[in-house]
Amino acid sequence: FPTPMQTQLAKFVAYIAGSFAATCLAIGVMSGPILEKPFLAGQNFIWYTAFFGLILAVSRSFIPEDPIPYKPEEYMDEVVEN
Repeated sequence: FPTPMQTQLAKFVAYIAGSFAATCLAIGVMSGPILEKPFLAGQNFIWYTAFFGLILAVSRSFIPEDPIPYKPEEYMDEVVEN
């Protein structure tokens, strides 16, 4: 059961990692050959795109889904109509 602080931190990390991943993808689409050249610390843009995508996926797994509200009256109305 995630705490509210953990959820907020996961949302923040997902936002930052997603923006970096989107930036790497945009640069790759605009300039294809730059994907294969070493960029920072000897890694290329494909590696950074995959790295930030991995961070995004892991941080999104810590964000809980909103519960579906339980509305028995509406469900029973649907049953009666059918």
